[in-house]
Amino acid sequence: FYSNFGGTSSASPLTAGVATLMATRDNALMTRTEVVKCVLMTTAWHNIEGDSTLSEKDGAGGVHALAADSLLKRGNYQSVDLTAASFNPATGAIDFLLSAGKGHEMRVCGLWFSSANSSYSTDVLDMDLDLTILDPSGNAIASSASAFNPFEILSFTPTQTGIHTIRFTKQRFDGTTEAFCVAWSDRFDT
Repeated sequence: FYSNFGGTSSASPLTAGVATLMATRDNALMTRTEVVKCVLMTTAWHNIEGDSTLSEKDGAGGVHALAADSLLKRGNYQSVDLTAASFNPATGAIDFLLSAGKGHEMRVCGLWFSSANSSYSTDVLDMDLDLTILDPSGNAIASSASAFNPFEILSFTPTQTGIHTIRFTKQRFDGTTEAFCVAWSDRFDT
C-alpha cells in the first residue's frame, strides 16, 4: 500500500531535506539562509514549464541535490554583507570572478532578502541590483534586471574559456546592510 502527493506538500519537505544535506557539507549554512536559497535556485536546472531559467509556474526549477552538493564542494559561491560602501564609487557595481569553459552552460544567481513588517502586510526591498556577465574581454554577454525580486538569475553559455566577471550594479540601496550571496553552477553539476 502506498500513496503519492504533489505540489508544495511534497516540494517543501524535499527542499528542507536537501537544505539539511547542504548544511552537513558546510555548517556555516545553518546561519546563512541567503546562501541556502541562492544555491538551491542556482542548481535547480530542471524547469519543465515555461522559461528554462525562471518560470512563473516552476520558479527557478526543481531542486537538484547532486548539483547543490557539487557547487558547495567546489566553493562556487560567495556570501557577503553588503553596505552602500561595498559598491565601487565610480561604477556603482560590485564584481565577482567566475572561471568558465567555452560551451559549458552556466547559471548564476545573486540573492538577498526583503524586509517584511511585523504584520507581514508589507514586504520592502531595501536594495535593487542588476546582474551582468562580462566575458574575459569585458564584453557584456548576459544580463538580468528586475526591480520586483530580491534576486537576479540567468543562464548563459560562454563563447570562450577564461575568467568571466559577475557584475551587480546598484540601482538602489536604501538599507544599512544586506546579507547577499552569489552562486554559479555549470550544467555538468547535474
